[in-house]
Amino acid sequence: MLSISTRRLLPIHSSITKTTLPFSIIRTYSDHPGATANSKDFAQKERSEETRYMRQKEAEDLKKLKSELDQHKKKLSELEENMLSLFFLGGRFTKIYSSN
Repeated sequence: MLSISTRRLLPIHSSITKTTLPFSIIRTYSDHPGATANSKDFAQKERSEETRYMRQKEAEDLKKLKSELDQHKKKLSELEENMLSLFFLGGRFTKIYSSN
């Protein structure tokens, strides 16, 4: 606080007598490059982000593979039906049993 003699020299509404120090943010920089990337918290966060990305990517790939598998099963079923219809209707099966 200002002394009485100093207060008398300053005007009554002086900004010096009523000044409060604002909250200040101090940014500190490391003294070597890559310090943030080498920190333990950053490495842990980066690892978790990579894991999340890989799980998401694997889930998308698995969904795509399941879709392709369903398409192949459907195609295989159609081919089996065609094969059986050819075999029973106009193929060897009718020729074998019609000769008896």
